[in-house]
Amino acid sequence: MSQLKKDTKKEEKDEDEGGDSIWLCNVLDNIALNDDFRNICQEVAFTNDILLTFMVKIMSVYRVGSSCEGTAIQDVDTDIDLIHCDERFPVIEDISKADKNGISLLVVTESKTPVGYVKLQLVVSTVPDLGFACLLDIKSSNIHKYVRLRGFIKETKTLQAESVKVKNKTAYVNEVGTKQTAVYAVSELIEQFKVYEHEINFIEFLWCTLSDIQHVVTVSEHTPQETRRALSILEPFFYTCLASNISAMCIQQPNSQVRDFLFTWMLHVIHKGDLAGRLKFISVLYAVGCYRECIWY
Repeated sequence: MSQLKKDTKKEEKDEDEGGDSIWLCNVLDNIALNDDFRNICQEVAFTNDILLTFMVKIMSVYRVGSSCEGTAIQDVDTDIDLIHCDERFPVIEDISKADKNGISLLVVTESKTPVGYVKLQLVVSTVPDLGFACLLDIKSSNIHKYVRLRGFIKETKTLQAESVKVKNKTAYVNEVGTKQTAVYAVSELIEQFKVYEHEINFIEFLWCTLSDIQHVVTVSEHTPQETRRALSILEPFFYTCLASNISAMCIQQPNSQVRDFLFTWMLHVIHKGDLAGRLKFISVLYAVGCYRECIWY
């Protein structure tokens, strides 16, 4: 009799546990997370890929992501990702297999090429009088104009002058953008000081941050050279900030020997700041607390 009660309780427990699974399956089925719905989504995606590719001819279209796999939850905004593959030029790994009457894209890998990436190099077997006709489709950077003006020396020189202006402007905008990013990074790093403010003083924090900047090897799997070049942009800001705070200590120091020592160090550090003299002076005023004077300058 006691064995029968145990079996009954076990069956009830199994039903309760099974009930959770059944309930979850019913919910998933109701919101269309099931095999039938996934198959429909995949079939629709494949059909669209085939139709679009067939119509475009020179380009293959592939839909990827949860929306075409049928794994997206209904009533939740989901983007549609597309891959467009240009089919106009054959991709080859052996240059001897290049198209004898047209253009081929040669897969090139170098020692510096990141893992998972390849470079595609334009291989042209025969160049007609106009040359590189495919470049006529490229509207950016005046490339199509260069193709059309090939052989016209005067017009080409005028075009080159325009291109140089655009290049210099773009380089300037990129440089300014990089400096803005550097300023933002410096401000974020200084904000972190507030977390440790009760443990270390600001000058010690600046020294430690400079040491980290100078001794880190790689960031985000970039090469040591790329990492060093990027982080070196931050150094002048921290040197100047450090020099201004040492200057403030120097100005407020009553002991002449300590003041001379701090002054010598300030000159050494501020020289590495590599910023304009007026900006350095303003940074010193700021460290001392002369905020009105900073605004005036």
